[in-house]
Amino acid sequence: MRSNLFLKRFLLLFLVVLAHAEDSEKNPSPDDNIIFRKPSGSNECSFYCTIQPMKTEQLDISPYQNLTCTHIVYGFATINSDHRLENPTVFDKIEITGQPGNFEKIQWLKRNNPDRKILLGIDTQRLDFISSEYARSTVSKVAVESARWNGFDGLFLYVDDDRMFNSEMETFLRTLQSQTEKTRKFWNETNEIEIVYGFPAHRIGLGRTRFIKIQQYVNTFYLYSDEVPSITDPNIAISLDPLFHSGEVPREDSIAYNAELLVKSNIDREKLVIGLSTWARSYYLPEGRKNTVHNGLAAGPGKPGNRTRRKNGRLAYDEICSLSQESEWDYDSETSTVSFVQGKTWYSFNPPEHVSFERKLKWISSHGFAGIGLSSLLGDDKDAVCRKGSFPLHEYIGKEFRCKLKREKRGNTACTRMCSFDVQDSFMFNFTEFRPNWCSHIIMSSAGIEFSGALEVSSALKSALKAFNKWKTSEKPLLIISIGEDNPTDRWRFTLGQPVLRSILIQNIVQFVEENGIDGIDISWTLGKLENVVDTKIYDSFIQELRHKLEKKIMIVSVTPQTTFAHRYNVALLNSTADFILIHGHKFHSHSNLFTGHHSPLFVNSNLLQDPKMTLEGFALDWVSRGASREKLIIGFTAEGMAMVFNNFRTQQGTNIGALANTIKQRTYADGKISQSDICALKNKNQTSVRFIEDLGVPYLVHGADFIAYDDEKSIKIKSIWASLSRFGGLAFFNIEKDNIDGSCPMGNPYPLLKTIVNTQVCDSCPAFIEYTKNKTRSRCTPDFQTVCHYRLPASNSLDELDPVLIPFPHCTEVIVEEDFIGDSGEITKLVGFRNDHQKALIRAANDVDYGRLVASLKCNMSDSNFNKIMDGPENRAKLITSIRQHIDSLGFMGVELACDQLLNPSNKANFDSFLKELRTNFANPDPKQCSKTISVRIPAWTTNLNDGYETSTLNSLHHVTLDTFQVSNNQSQLVSPLFGVTGQDQPAIDSTIRSWTSSGLSPSSVVMTLPAYGILQKLSDRMALNHGIGSQTQKDFLRIISQNQICVKLMEPGISRKMNYQFVATYATSAKDDWLSFETQETITYKLQYALRQGLGGVGLMSLNEDDFSDVCKQGKYPLLETITRGKCGVTLFD
Repeated sequence: MRSNLFLKRFLLLFLVVLAHAEDSEKNPSPDDNIIFRKPSGSNECSFYCTIQPMKTEQLDISPYQNLTCTHIVYGFATINSDHRLENPTVFDKIEITGQPGNFEKIQWLKRNNPDRKILLGIDTQRLDFISSEYARSTVSKVAVESARWNGFDGLFLYVDDDRMFNSEMETFLRTLQSQTEKTRKFWNETNEIEIVYGFPAHRIGLGRTRFIKIQQYVNTFYLYSDEVPSITDPNIAISLDPLFHSGEVPREDSIAYNAELLVKSNIDREKLVIGLSTWARSYYLPEGRKNTVHNGLAAGPGKPGNRTRRKNGRLAYDEICSLSQESEWDYDSETSTVSFVQGKTWYSFNPPEHVSFERKLKWISSHGFAGIGLSSLLGDDKDAVCRKGSFPLHEYIGKEFRCKLKREKRGNTACTRMCSFDVQDSFMFNFTEFRPNWCSHIIMSSAGIEFSGALEVSSALKSALKAFNKWKTSEKPLLIISIGEDNPTDRWRFTLGQPVLRSILIQNIVQFVEENGIDGIDISWTLGKLENVVDTKIYDSFIQELRHKLEKKIMIVSVTPQTTFAHRYNVALLNSTADFILIHGHKFHSHSNLFTGHHSPLFVNSNLLQDPKMTLEGFALDWVSRGASREKLIIGFTAEGMAMVFNNFRTQQGTNIGALANTIKQRTYADGKISQSDICALKNKNQTSVRFIEDLGVPYLVHGADFIAYDDEKSIKIKSIWASLSRFGGLAFFNIEKDNIDGSCPMGNPYPLLKTIVNTQVCDSCPAFIEYTKNKTRSRCTPDFQTVCHYRLPASNSLDELDPVLIPFPHCTEVIVEEDFIGDSGEITKLVGFRNDHQKALIRAANDVDYGRLVASLKCNMSDSNFNKIMDGPENRAKLITSIRQHIDSLGFMGVELACDQLLNPSNKANFDSFLKELRTNFANPDPKQCSKTISVRIPAWTTNLNDGYETSTLNSLHHVTLDTFQVSNNQSQLVSPLFGVTGQDQPAIDSTIRSWTSSGLSPSSVVMTLPAYGILQKLSDRMALNHGIGSQTQKDFLRIISQNQICVKLMEPGISRKMNYQFVATYATSAKDDWLSFETQETITYKLQYALRQGLGGVGLMSLNEDDFSDVCKQGKYPLLETITRGKCGVTLFD
């Protein structure tokens, strides 16, 4: 009877759901586009437990009845070639035995705890099905039907595949989410089918930029913390669940780093569950070794356990506890891990009740994550063999783990980047689709002031505040309310001019700020200007009195060019009172003017300008000249364009910028305001002409009679980099609601200008760097951030030698000695003209200061065939490894840097990878407390596809990967180290190369970005060219490398013209003698260092000390570029 009822229900469910879901991908309903997954569970945090029965096991649920798990995952099902589910066991469904199956039994665990969630685990394995629309739809329907029909509360997807973060996976999750929602609505159920997305830690680097896209389709992310990048090599020992990184444990192998990296990748803390492992790890020790450490050598996985019989070295707690009781534990307090040695086997495990396990629980709890999980009940001690009760690991978590009360955190580590939007358009603005790290401050514009001293708070502002408060994210930007931006001068003057009304207004502002949890205010008397001395006096009184009442809140004052150049601001008062001075750099021209112009030009040097001060550069520098602190000046510009109408658009001259405007026919809608999406639509029309004014750094377009001044990604990039290089306090971006927020045009690219700012703005990274390192134990083997100095041994004909005794060893984490060669037979050879006495002097100078971090640079100097011959056989590789080891041992060097990229290709990739691993084994120190010899690899910037020649997992295990930024072009002017690329330019750029490398799996912390101390001198060949810029024709085969002291002498020659290219972050100069000179400056080095710190790179290098004005010819101090790097990381002066 029961079976017939279930069957009828199943058939009805299947037919109706099939009908509803058939076109779910082809024709999604409007509702599908606005459904976002909420975090699962109640306000209490989650505890995930996993039941993994054997394939032929009939489940006995009695041992699990008393567990405190909030979520139980039953699995894992798999997906077969027909896109159907293969259930975890053969006894899951009642039809097989006629008795209650495992699916029904597992639901009994809810009898004592109705709030407990039971999830069906699915191991997606290879994601072949996501490439087909039919397969995606079929798998989604089958999974949801199986979950709902069998009483599961949700689906737990375990995903570990290279395609797990691509667009097709996002489509599958959207289809799956749509299917669950349709099913819920069909059955009129209040509870949704939860979707949990489980993934291993070694996939984090692959998905950092994709989490934000898939987050909306899942309730919870589950991080398998123990599946770290280093786990891929069975002959490398890995500690179990290290909480923090150390000298032995890289950051990518630690729970804390990975969890926080996910948060920085825009996974909400309240959506992230941190999974720990019940399975201990075991490794055989190599012959002759008595111990090992994380990332130390091992001789393969240990012996299988007596119960679980796993062959991968994993042991259940009951299989290891007796061994652990007989051994002395090695507790590493730095990483919070426990290990011991028994016989010839090394073990690492999570012992319940030990301080190491307790610390992990406390850390997860205190950092506000959604909860905790354990990998498998099978790996715990069900039968109390260890005499600590049943399931001691699970019981300990149930007893001790408590979630921290979730409190909203304001403020983030972003550069000062203020984002302002007009609350009148707040209905268009959706916080849920906005990344919190895009902005350090959100400014809502604006609350008005009334003649009575009351604060005018519109319904739109109230709605915006409500939306902000409902925004669920781990770290919100600071919330700022703009005051009076839309009020004219007469209202400001009347209210502030009467002490009683001024006092009432201040009290109302204070009350509004406190009641609404606002972090600060922006005083914006900007619609009109301060017109006289009286205005200045009452404004100053207001600022002082308000500052006194709002001591602990942020105070920003907005300033305009009109009031500034009327000399109506008391600069000294604002500089000492306000936290920030916000420059409105988008009000240099009005749509109501009699002639066309740009509202936000950047540079002062243009013949188009009547008044150079009416530019961002002129305006900002004027404030600096009046005594304003650069650190307080915030450079503001807008996403909003300015629309005007030409008076005579039928002639070319009539449509140039500066031509007469027709104020009668002026656009009347929105007071000449136009959004980025509308500008985009105009640009796509054939009749539109787009022009960029390089002298001003801004674009405009002409469409018939319409003139549109605006900013685009190019101009925003230039402004952001200019402000960063100029060391101003930050940026402000007005009217973000106009920045194509719905992604309509350009299609699928919301917030294009804001994202450009985020990618190109850099700032002082020292506070974050110091906070990160202050409680970290220093390691001689793995510096927090490397400063790699290259030193070239002088040849016999060198004219300007750098004496080794002058090398500033303490300021280099290592010195790479350029450059020996690997010859055709694998022998180590020297440069022609090499002088042995210089090498001896270098070693002697290093020894005199007890510096042991010299590294030999070895360049593969052989034919392709000879290289392949050496790499092809273990004996040949062993011979080369012996030569390298003898070479560095004879010199007493710390390690080696290999430069063989020009010889690598897919056919010899595997052999070279074997060579690196064998060299790493040879270099390993048998004493785990001592540093091993280091291996680094130098790869040029133009090698964008790492996978053609390298295994990224192996590169991640090396000391570092050197990004060599030297460019080669024989017939075009070039830059020495462009940071960013430019559309239409084929010159390699550092940023695009690093993004390509990290997308291939290389960890950013493995990359050391090398910057040149030298300059490149070329001869231009086309004297008649109007613009001698980047990519100009040069004399073939004329390219000279010159030093910093030669550069400064060259720059003092008559007729030299020096320029900064902000798009590339590069400096160059041209001369009347047709010279082209490209070089780094202290400013560009500072920017690139801050970029490296922001991106989490492993360090920076300087190529080379020989070119860095070591004798102070330029009177900027010795080693000016190296000093810049040292001061940037952080606050240390190199020389007295």
